Amino acid sequence: MTSAPFDPSIVAAAQRARREAPFLALLLDREPGMAETFLSGHLPPLKTIHADLDDEPVARRLRLARRRLALRVAIGDLAGVDDLTSVTQTLSDFADRALDAAIVAAIAERTPDAAPVGFAAIALGKQGSRELN
Repeated sequence: MTSAPFDPSIVAAAQRARREAPFLALLLDREPGMAETFLSGHLPPLKTIHADLDDEPVARRLRLARRRLALRVAIGDLAGVDDLTSVTQTLSDFADRALDAAIVAAIAERTPDAAPVGFAAIALGKQGSRELN
């Protein structure tokens, strides 16, 4: 689990999320291991929540990673453990990695025998300037 001390604000945040936020309640149901961690008063470290997804197909890996990240960030935010800067940076960093993985997979699928070529994207909002929207 974690060596961090028990934090009752994390338990309260998970309980409040289940009661008052249908989307988060659904995520808690779909991620029982994370729900158990929250109810034990701990937040899973961000770097560990995707660790078991490496062998999944890209589309499934991205869906599961987004789900877990959304849940972890929401509970950390609701508990007051993660500040706004941390929340927006985490979401922006994930969006960058997810977009990169999706583009790489799409190019490999469409042109499996072609050498990699340049590709550019202009990012605004969450990706370009880490804005929360």
